[in-house]
Amino acid sequence: APELEEVQIFYADLLLRQRKPEAAVRALSAYLTAHPEAIRAAGKLGQALIAARRYEEAIAFYRKLARRAPQAAALWKTLGLLLLQNRRFAEAEKALREALAREDDEEIRYFLAAALEIQGKDEEAARFYREISEQSPRWAEAQTRIGFIELEAGHVERALARARRVVDRRPDFAEGWRLLAAALAEKKAWRELVRATEPALGLAHPPVELLLQIATAYEELNDLDGIERVLERARREDPGNPEVLNFLGYAWAERGVRLDEAKALIEQALAKDPDNPFYLDSLAWVYYQQKEYEKALAVQTRALAAMQKPDSVMLEHMGDILLALGRRKEAVAHWRKALEAGHPKPEKLRAKIERAVP
Repeated sequence: APELEEVQIFYADLLLRQRKPEAAVRALSAYLTAHPEAIRAAGKLGQALIAARRYEEAIAFYRKLARRAPQAAALWKTLGLLLLQNRRFAEAEKALREALAREDDEEIRYFLAAALEIQGKDEEAARFYREISEQSPRWAEAQTRIGFIELEAGHVERALARARRVVDRRPDFAEGWRLLAAALAEKKAWRELVRATEPALGLAHPPVELLLQIATAYEELNDLDGIERVLERARREDPGNPEVLNFLGYAWAERGVRLDEAKALIEQALAKDPDNPFYLDSLAWVYYQQKEYEKALAVQTRALAAMQKPDSVMLEHMGDILLALGRRKEAVAHWRKALEAGHPKPEKLRAKIERAVP
């Protein structure tokens, strides 16, 4: 009876509010065994399976449910989102296309575009993102994703213009600021990046990724005060973030200041990711600045061994360490390798080589 189904759904909702999803699953499963035609109770069972994190069962259940009610767009949408969450992107795309065929819904369109983008189908993804109206709650997200697709394709000015529109209309949307920073970084417009993203620091919780982008701009401008200000904010947002800890520690190490604090931060980063070559390089540079050259050599050897391909700055550091140990020929060899690896400051390296070669 419909009344009995309503009671069962109410009871299941009560269990879910009490954070007892497994109890809700058991109750609904028992009810549906006796009343297999109860489609609304079946939908509630799907929700309970998701709440219980029984995702594979939920996926199988929603597939079955969608076959029973093939015109129900909501079922296909839920199935698509479940598949997307579980990184089954091609299947998610198929389910979301089924949902969109049954209901012209911008939320469905957005997630279909996301599934396409993750699979590298950028052109089609951008087309669906563009169809999301400015009135939609997903507009800023869709525009930002288009911007990142444009940036990836080398259309920097388009991405920059789009980012400016997003942050102008939605200054509270953090991803818009991240796109703006990424586009300006691509142009190496470091001063403009710092100036343009200043309002983003007023967000209640700016994303750490954005703060790292801003810190990189300050690094390029050799502005230690700016680096410290932004990275201390990042530490407040995510105190244990190893990338933040390493960035700040290396900024101090590179300038030869606050070396004990730098070492402590970098060691915290390494505790979370012991074989990260960039963190190892930072620690080696602390030892170099402290004139503990043998320790620096041992750590930098590990750093270079952990790299998949040569890193020019790490090779330069190894050359500097070897020179400090009196191993001039090996130092020059590493600086030459750094040049071959595309060092960003080749003239600086050539000058080192000229001074070292008799």
